[in-house]
Amino acid sequence: AICIKMLSDRRELAQPQGRAALGILIFQDIAVVPLMVIATLLGSQENVQSGEIALRLGLLIVVTVALVVVLRLFLPRLIPHLVRSSTPEVLILAALGLCFGAAWVTSVAGISMALGAFIAGMAIAGSDDGHDIGKAIAPLRDAFTSMFFLSIGLLVHITWST
Repeated sequence: AICIKMLSDRRELAQPQGRAALGILIFQDIAVVPLMVIATLLGSQENVQSGEIALRLGLLIVVTVALVVVLRLFLPRLIPHLVRSSTPEVLILAALGLCFGAAWVTSVAGISMALGAFIAGMAIAGSDDGHDIGKAIAPLRDAFTSMFFLSIGLLVHITWST
């Protein structure tokens, strides 16, 4: 988020180096999900079989594809109605509802809630009226971005050996 903001401020997103940086950042965001699933399984105290890793990755792929398909079919019908007939508050609540709903679906499937929210956010941003929703949720986006990086920092366990 910080890199994209910097590239946008410097008007470099449309330049080749900006597009390359954006592609790398998106790839990292996508690649981290299966890597975290594998790392979680390998880091557990239990004996992990390769079949379990394959099963979890398969479940990850199935749930992710299903969620993307449902959102791609559902959002183009819903979002234009919300944008035309609603206040910014309703847009914010709808966006949060979609993100929390997708997070719940992935949580029930035993997958990271962050992945569900990420997929919903990408689907909203990719819609025709995503820009209008983006303007409505801008204050929340900034606050949640800060909380996201804070929570990631709190997950790091540092042990000092003296």
